[in-house]
Amino acid sequence: LPHVHVHMDVQWLRFSTLPPPQPAGGRFTFHLSASRVPFDERAPFTGSALDNTTTAAAVASVLLVVNQPPSGGTLVLDYTAPAVSLRTHVVIRSIGWVDSDMPLSFAFSYCPAAEAAAVTAAAVTAGAGLAVSACGDPTSRVSLSSQSAGSSIEWLPPEGNWTIVVECADALGARSAASHSIHVARSSEPMDPAASAALLEAVDAYSGE
Repeated sequence: LPHVHVHMDVQWLRFSTLPPPQPAGGRFTFHLSASRVPFDERAPFTGSALDNTTTAAAVASVLLVVNQPPSGGTLVLDYTAPAVSLRTHVVIRSIGWVDSDMPLSFAFSYCPAAEAAAVTAAAVTAGAGLAVSACGDPTSRVSLSSQSAGSSIEWLPPEGNWTIVVECADALGARSAASHSIHVARSSEPMDPAASAALLEAVDAYSGE
């Protein structure tokens, strides 16, 4: 950051600046140097406070660390294969996340697997280092849960090839994502009345009706 010289007769000074881009975990230090010098109101300030006329000086500094997002987590799907649309109950669990700013919260969603694969390939081509475990177009993503402390949910998936995504956030809002793909086959049998009633009940509960 550039040096900033301010000359005024005040008890406090507020100064804001945008630091250079820093990676997660990056560190930078703000230094403050304050000096008291003889001041002639009839002469313009020269911009140099630290010279031979200095009668008193003080310095202070503060270290700022860029928050790191949660790391080390993964997404696990528990179900009996093969997955069949509107019949197979899939338990989605997000485990293994590590972060110093607790508590963690989780949001689950899913999108077409082909779109998620394209986003991952684009990230690798661009040299992002780590594959992006998320869907590209937000309009194609279907929410399974809002951000909450719950690290697992149960899902009754429709037919298709899907990528399930979890976004894990720490207490300060830093986020990471993990994903897992699943193929869900079309059911060849009609749904029995009990299963149909259970499905309607689940839909009503999710929609808040």
